[in-house]
Amino acid sequence: MEWYELINHNAIDWNKIKERYPMWEKIECRVIAHRPFGVFLDIGDKEVLGIVAVIDFEKDTAYPAVGSVVTGVVIGYTEDARNQIWLSINPKVISGEKLPFGH
Repeated sequence: MEWYELINHNAIDWNKIKERYPMWEKIECRVIAHRPFGVFLDIGDKEVLGIVAVIDFEKDTAYPAVGSVVTGVVIGYTEDARNQIWLSINPKVISGEKLPFGH
């Protein structure tokens, strides 16, 4: 199974997703794919994937290895058929020292 097949791409109830994964909540996830624009994460939910944008990484910081477990904090949602929750795995964002991009 390909990583993008891990979730159901049907319409979902975003109000329920936002209740399950509220803004600023920390989530343990597993890295499932690298792309030039960021990293995809399995958050253990068949309805949504996690995504971390490349801009979240400090200069000269490599993406975490595929298969590694990371902690992310919810910073937004893609409320369309992509069914994505935007996360930050930047330690300064997780600790509250820094706001994520776009905030």
